[in-house]
Amino acid sequence: MSEKEHVLPARLKLFWGSGAMGVAMLMNGVSFLILIYLVSVLKLDPALAGTLVFLSKIIDAISDPIVGMLSDRSTFKSGRRRPFMFIGAFLAASSFGFLFAIPEFESQTVTAAYAFGCLVFYTIGYTVFNVPYMAMSAEMTDGYEERTSLHGYRVAFVSLGSALAVAGAPFVLELLGQSRESYAIIAVGMSVIIFLSLIACWAGTGSARTVERVHSRHNFLSQASLLFSNRHFVTLISVKALQLVGIMSTASVSFIFFKQYVGMDLRYFAAASIVSTLTTLIAVPLVKRLAARIGKKMAYFLSAGLTALVNLSWMLVDPAPPMDEFLPGFFLRMALSGVTIAGNVMLAMSMLTDTIEYDARVTGMRREGIYAAMYSFVEKLAAALAPFIVGWALAFAGYDKSLGADELQTGSALFGIMFGKAYLPAIMIGLSMFVLLFFKLDKETLHNTPKAAPQPSPQGQAPAQPVPGQT
Repeated sequence: MSEKEHVLPARLKLFWGSGAMGVAMLMNGVSFLILIYLVSVLKLDPALAGTLVFLSKIIDAISDPIVGMLSDRSTFKSGRRRPFMFIGAFLAASSFGFLFAIPEFESQTVTAAYAFGCLVFYTIGYTVFNVPYMAMSAEMTDGYEERTSLHGYRVAFVSLGSALAVAGAPFVLELLGQSRESYAIIAVGMSVIIFLSLIACWAGTGSARTVERVHSRHNFLSQASLLFSNRHFVTLISVKALQLVGIMSTASVSFIFFKQYVGMDLRYFAAASIVSTLTTLIAVPLVKRLAARIGKKMAYFLSAGLTALVNLSWMLVDPAPPMDEFLPGFFLRMALSGVTIAGNVMLAMSMLTDTIEYDARVTGMRREGIYAAMYSFVEKLAAALAPFIVGWALAFAGYDKSLGADELQTGSALFGIMFGKAYLPAIMIGLSMFVLLFFKLDKETLHNTPKAAPQPSPQGQAPAQPVPGQT
């Protein structure tokens, strides 16, 4: 326990965590569907499709630090973060609808341009909600163990949102077919659920503790550059960047792998996603106990190792295997993936808030928004790099975009699919484990770091203190 543990009410954790369901549906829905949607439905070249996703994220990189800085500097009565979350709920939910309901154009150039605009809109909507949402958790409690508990609730909703995205959408597509109309139905239905999740989070966190703005003499660029003096944050964000490229790679090619490599009915995938969700929910309290016993870093290391092994195991799958031989191993892999989600998501976020607390102790500044913005940027960069790399790998391997989404690929295209599903993820996650060995911020180090006095405002007012949120 920390020097002054701040235990949060379960109701508040529940409402804050509920926002993660909509965020997970956004990220996983787009990651899982976007490549095959652009290639097999809109008929764009896979290299062009990957490039469009990549460029949209690069443009969006500007919005992350801007939103983070604005939320850090805001002085709203309801707290620095929640007004952004309210606006972001509308933007993010509607962006998903626009992205997967792209009209049919005669020109592929117009189609690509329209898709690119929708991708940019999606990334901005995601930013406006998610950056303040992530920053909020660092303000809500100072407790070292309580941060893990708070993010345990988040992981539970992440698993639910992920299941809806990667199980519900394939089920609808298997039922209705791979058509524009089917994707439009998914777009509308998921947009509604995403909005309800995000707005519930906003409405239910009015009583959350907030930290008032601390005035700083540092401008935007100098504050951003100061993040890199926090060696613990730099190490952790490097770990997460490498790991996310691997995870997003396997996510971006999963639809193609199961339909065009394995030849599987996606209703099996829907069932397996439910299994993955259940194992995640079971694993959350177990991972929390493990982290308390052996430390967050070691628990995170073990979770990453299991993730790499699960991804490597896909190499054992032959093209178009008999379903009775494939399904037992498939369900086992999905169950283990649920365990890795609990460890990777919960511990990474708990460790992130530790690095933010370390920064506040050393500098006296409250810069949760800037840190959350950088984390979100890395998250988006990984989500951009993965389909970019996989898209070009598919194009190089001879992926046949003229085939329908239900038709098997052949020849060298199969290697391109396996590269995205197994080889690249295992390599990137292995590298992340190596970098994680250099992370040194543990409970004792954090508690032995003296607190610097908060920086006074330019007018000399007393420094701000944590205050309860207002509804």
